[in-house]
Amino acid sequence: MQIFVAFDVGDKSVVMENIEENYAQNHHKADESFFIATTGETAKEVANKIGIGEEQDTWGIVISIDSYWGCYDAELWEWLEAKRSANGK
Repeated sequence: MQIFVAFDVGDKSVVMENIEENYAQNHHKADESFFIATTGETAKEVANKIGIGEEQDTWGIVISIDSYWGCYDAELWEWLEAKRSANGK
């Protein structure tokens, strides 16, 4: 699965509602960021589905993640690894 992160989101409640509707089992919220796992979609398509865009509900940034490193709680790292493993990476 491809992993995306949405951050610097304007209306978090609208974005979270759209994420839960479109990516029910494939999302993880970490503080002010939303991680989404999907296949066959671009960052723009994900943004549109979650309500981010010029003609959408709010603003924000969506980025595709190919590599990552950092220090955060174990739950996020486990979620990221499980979703990457689902794609054979």
